[in-house]
Amino acid sequence: MRTPSYSSINTHHTCPRKYKYRYVDEIKYIYTPAADAPDLIGKVFHLGMEKDIAHAEKYYFDMFPVVSDQQITEWMKINRYLERGHKYLRHLDVKHREFDIDIDDFRGIIDLVTDNHDGTVDIWDYKYCSEKSVDAYAKNEQLHLYKYFYEKVTGERVGNIRLLIFPKVFSKQRSDESVIQFRNRVMSELDDKKILKVSICYSEMMLKSFAMKVETRNNDKLLNSAKGDHCEWCEYKKK
Repeated sequence: MRTPSYSSINTHHTCPRKYKYRYVDEIKYIYTPAADAPDLIGKVFHLGMEKDIAHAEKYYFDMFPVVSDQQITEWMKINRYLERGHKYLRHLDVKHREFDIDIDDFRGIIDLVTDNHDGTVDIWDYKYCSEKSVDAYAKNEQLHLYKYFYEKVTGERVGNIRLLIFPKVFSKQRSDESVIQFRNRVMSELDDKKILKVSICYSEMMLKSFAMKVETRNNDKLLNSAKGDHCEWCEYKKK
């Protein structure tokens, strides 16, 4: 049985069939994603924050056989936030830009670990998302698991667990706008958005909730599909 990670268990919780395709059968679906596909944008954004912007740009545009105006606009938004994100990190005492946890009980990658003056560390997770999604991210198990297993692996004490939120801009091009005018407006709207630091209160109940999901995964022999809004963005849906 696969070592549980937050992503794999959450995928099973959302749709057991997608879990089967991705983590059991390991099907690599080759397709051209939408310019703003959440999985792609999330991967690109994390790559840009944890490595550098050049790597993120190459990864993004390599996904498309032909470059479109929409893709360029999406990249401009990501690039602007990545520049602001790296500037934000300069004010933190960065210990790890990426920290891997890979033990029998759990596997996961912490986006950022920073040192505090009192000898503790803070754990951060990047989210490039709508502002409406912040509460949902704040209420899931991910950072609680990272705190517990980081302390277990390193022996260090975690002082705070935090989300670093980069709010998305969803504006559409108006009929009376040129592409350049639209991009200028989008960039102006994005620059008006504040990067949000959200602190989360640690709860052991989140560990118990995750353990129950792992048990459900372990006992699931059917791995049936679960219909929902998530199907719209699934790479395994019929085209």
